Amino acid sequence: MPEVVVVGDGQQITVRTTSPTATSDVFSLDVGESDRKFKVAFKTENLKLIGGDYAVSLTEKAALFRGEDVTYAIAAEIGSRFEK
Repeated sequence: MPEVVVVGDGQQITVRTTSPTATSDVFSLDVGESDRKFKVAFKTENLKLIGGDYAVSLTEKAALFRGEDVTYAIAAEIGSRFEK
């Protein structure tokens, strides 16, 4: 799928693979909890990371992936948002 979307609904954080033309998610996985509401999208082609475990921080503009020996900053797609 061309996009990965991280969604916070005020309770759960879910990672979804999707396509702008798809009518439903192809894959969805709950990965944590959050009291915030947000939607941050990334192009799959930009998510080229060395395999491993990462702590991830999100903003409307980017994600920071911190691994044991490496850190990546990946730009979010236009339209990503956090609700106040």
